[in-house]
Amino acid sequence: MVDGGGSVKFSVEFKHGKATRAGLFTLRHIPVTCDQGPGAVGYATQNVVNVKQRKFSYRFSFSVGNANIKGKISRNGKEASGSTKYGPADPDSEHTNCISDTLSWKAA
Repeated sequence: MVDGGGSVKFSVEFKHGKATRAGLFTLRHIPVTCDQGPGAVGYATQNVVNVKQRKFSYRFSFSVGNANIKGKISRNGKEASGSTKYGPADPDSEHTNCISDTLSWKAA
């Protein structure tokens, strides 16, 4: 669940009880402000990143802009929390210069 609305979904790989990789990130209905007013965007990737000391970070690069996600996995591996930020980006022809604040999220 993302503060202000939206959702975060991703997978975590474990080895010997420790999180080693995170990825397949999907973010939906993330609130943004565009030149035309408020809106919502979604972004996803099939990539995975290494987890170090239960932390991970991924930068999305689109032809229309960028976004990022950062997170930390709980010690028991059943929960995670972090932040995401979108833009500036032009997600479609009707929405330009879209950007979000840094938004906190939690997942279980």
